[in-house]
Amino acid sequence: PARSETVELGNGTVSYHHSAILSGLEPETRYTYRVGGPAGWSEWNDFQTATSGFEAFSFVYLGDPQKDIRSRCSRVFRSAFSHAPDAAFWLLSGDLVNKGDDDGIWGELFDAMGWISRTIPIVAVPGNHEYYLGDWEDESDDMLTPLWRSHFAQPENGPAGLEESCFTFVYQDVRFIMLNGNEKWHEQAAWMEDILKTSTARWTIVSMHQPCYPAIAERDIPELREIFVPIYDRYHVDLVLQGHDHTYARTFPLKGGKRVGEGEQGTVYTIS
Repeated sequence: PARSETVELGNGTVSYHHSAILSGLEPETRYTYRVGGPAGWSEWNDFQTATSGFEAFSFVYLGDPQKDIRSRCSRVFRSAFSHAPDAAFWLLSGDLVNKGDDDGIWGELFDAMGWISRTIPIVAVPGNHEYYLGDWEDESDDMLTPLWRSHFAQPENGPAGLEESCFTFVYQDVRFIMLNGNEKWHEQAAWMEDILKTSTARWTIVSMHQPCYPAIAERDIPELREIFVPIYDRYHVDLVLQGHDHTYARTFPLKGGKRVGEGEQGTVYTIS
């Protein structure tokens, strides 16, 4: 049975969402499902669960679909799938849409993905455009769009108040930590450090929308580096996946903001 909810968007429009949590799944197993009811049913779709231990895998990482999603970004999605048809999941690093409280733009996103998102799991962090509500010139009272949790059923193991927008999971011995770069940075940093103190995963990957080392100077947020980089350095985070700057960038392995020497361990920061 599905959980159904009504989302009032504050502008006289209402959207309806339905979700179901599948429990008791076996590792390394292909499942087939469909959704529907008396009025009709979808096609059958397949998905594959992870192995219980280490095994190499690939995933697709994208930043900022945001604009012209149905007309243009659909081509990016199809190209990504053609290059990595066996990807374990897709990771989207924020600004999935240009205006978070416009359910029509969310419709464009899922229409552009088509059947891909019914077969490959999507994990995502919110960007600043999932927070712009009401007066776009005044960000003082911004809040996460209520459509975020309606559209996604992500883990609720993050700090209180950030459920499904900040969370962690392990996939085949890789620890993924998904951060919400829009609020409560100190709370998330403390939560992340508690996780990393006891993590036994072979690799650690973090994703946050706003970059620690931006590709565009005027987007620099020094406080992000002050809060998060020391933790990445202390616990040897391997990779930080970011968006926001609408360009591609990648650092050398860094520690303390400087390139590490040959054979030393550092963190690679990328922007998609």
